[in-house]
Amino acid sequence: MADMEIEVQNIESAPDAVLIRIKGELDTLSLPKLRTVLESVKGQHKKRIALDLEGVSYANSTSLGTMVKEGDDLRNAGGELIIVKPQPKVELVMDMLGLSQFFKIFKNDQDVLQYVGGGALQVTSKPASGPTPTPVPPPSQAPQPATAVIPAGPYPVYWHCTYCRVSVHITEAGEYICPRCHQPFQALSDGTVLERPCPNVSPAEVAIDLSGPSIRAFDKFVTDYLQEHGVPPATAGQLVKAIKEIRSVFLGIGYDGDTKKVLAALLLVRNGEVLVKLSHTGKVITNEQAANVLDPLKRDLDTVAFAPHPISGNVVKLTKKFQPSSG
Repeated sequence: MADMEIEVQNIESAPDAVLIRIKGELDTLSLPKLRTVLESVKGQHKKRIALDLEGVSYANSTSLGTMVKEGDDLRNAGGELIIVKPQPKVELVMDMLGLSQFFKIFKNDQDVLQYVGGGALQVTSKPASGPTPTPVPPPSQAPQPATAVIPAGPYPVYWHCTYCRVSVHITEAGEYICPRCHQPFQALSDGTVLERPCPNVSPAEVAIDLSGPSIRAFDKFVTDYLQEHGVPPATAGQLVKAIKEIRSVFLGIGYDGDTKKVLAALLLVRNGEVLVKLSHTGKVITNEQAANVLDPLKRDLDTVAFAPHPISGNVVKLTKKFQPSSG
């Protein structure tokens, strides 16, 4: 594996902010280098740290867990961790794990500069090889408005989703969706949180052991749930089949056949699409180990995303669009 390259750039007129560009893979071998750089910039009183992930082709669960911890530490110190230009497959894993609601994510440098109130980027450290880069000039035109809003006084606050009961840490006013059940909500400048009306949303969250009676009851529940929400029988059959096959992988590899272990599931039907998330807390299963099951499912479903969880085990995201019945 090629060495990870890191470039640190200060931001004019924003002395507490810094942009860190990363190129390579974020894994167990490269993570200590990133941690060293983060500790260095925090030692320089940088509290708002933007990580440019455009050059990151892979990020494992340990590295994502480190980002969460760094974000918590910075938030407790009055700062934040910002993600910039993540590659699609890295962003997908973040979305599956609910991390897209934990970080602000920007698509370009100009939005970052606008958000932190800075000017030009300046290079303060660079990769070991290659010529010294020259400072990047200011943009030729005014930056476009940032997608994030200005932090409000009462924040941070905690909000408990009335649909799935997850506790969400909100750092500023803005429009959000619940990271677990996708219920939209709005955080106002005074700290009030309002749930947005979202018809046809009825999420179900279930945790079961993997014994025979439990999984039979669960399969019946899933079938009834999909039928009740207008999912055509053929689509429901594809999803139930996918759940059974993924569950067998979780049980056989992740839990070594221990039927006393737990499967967690989230089901959501909204706007002609079914979302299913499944997770286990056993051994991490690689994509290669699950390929024989995952590859055939990709022919039937719109999304089959399989990733390690930052803490333990794996999480799977399945989606399937359908045409709602006219009745």
